[in-house]
Amino acid sequence: MELQYPGQEREAVPHYYAAIDNNGLESVDLENAYLGLGSTLRSIGSYDESLDILSKGTELFPTNNALKVFKGMTLYNLKRFKESSTILLQCLIETSEDTDIKSYAKALGLYSQDLDQTF
Repeated sequence: MELQYPGQEREAVPHYYAAIDNNGLESVDLENAYLGLGSTLRSIGSYDESLDILSKGTELFPTNNALKVFKGMTLYNLKRFKESSTILLQCLIETSEDTDIKSYAKALGLYSQDLDQTF
């Protein structure tokens, strides 16, 4: 998603919160609101708040891989590299149609659990 109005992220935050708190959004719109708010908070450096929103979003919408990826990016920003790598690798394994990635899916799945582990 490309930012269409760079520099207005901070102004968008209360609107996202209002949309989420309204409780009248259809499922897809609510899903997009969590994603928009979480990614916006991350982009302005509000990493803890972003993680809270994206975690709630992934609980409510566990099949939304974009929410997972933005959560992984936020964990990276919080220097929680192991958790970040786990989420991002698992999303890659689950969504990639690339034959090279697919051929290493089992190994990548194992590594995704702990990149520091050696054998």
